[in-house]
Parts: sequence; structure tokens; C-alpha cells
Amino acid sequence: MQALCNYEVHRGKLTEPLAALADDAGASPASLDYARTLCEHYELAGKDVDARIQGALDNWDIKRIDGVARNIIRVATIELLAKSVPPKVAVDEGITLAREFGDDESARFVNGVLDPLMKRIAEEA
Repeated sequence: MQALCNYEVHRGKLTEPLAALADDAGASPASLDYARTLCEHYELAGKDVDARIQGALDNWDIKRIDGVARNIIRVATIELLAKSVPPKVAVDEGITLAREFGDDESARFVNGVLDPLMKRIAEEA
């Protein structure tokens, strides 16, 4: 999530800040590899990810979402699409991140976007 936020501001290569972010967080090599995979997915399919998110928004534009919440939703959407974790885990992680980096409003908003998105992606399978 932090790498995506950094990418939005600086527009470099998305995976560049990962090593520093992982080091600061004390992340394991496996966590760094997983984060790199998620970032690479966004680099390859970011427009599709954002289009899917936009489709789950009722009368709201993705550009108007707070940057932190937007990138939390992106990470969870990538996990839902990649099926790298169980769908409910991806949604729960997104809500937890929203609580940690935002507030209760952020957590409710993230849940309100991810729940229908999770159902739409499951229907496509």
C-alpha cells in the first residue's frame, strides 16, 4: 500500500521503494517478494484494477477517494484477482489497514467497496 502511495506521488518504477519500505518495516524476504508481486501486477494491469474499482463505486469517482484508502482498495483488488489469498482474507486485511492508517470511516468505506467487488470477481470465476 505504501509503495502504491509513493508511486502515485513520484511516478517512478513501482517496485523501487519496496526494499527500503520493507527494511523500515522489518519485513521478511517472503513478505518483500509478495509485495513485489502485487506491485508488478499493478504495473501490468493497473488500468483494469482501477476500472473494476470504479465499477464498484456508487456515484463516486476513484480519483476522489483518499490516497491511502484508494491504494488499500487496489491492493485488496489485486489479491482478489490473483486469488493469492482467500477473498475474505483480502477484504479483512484491507479493512484492518484502513483502520490502522485511516479511521473508522475509512474502514467502512473500504469494506463498502471491497465487499461488492469481491462478489463480482467471484461470479466471474
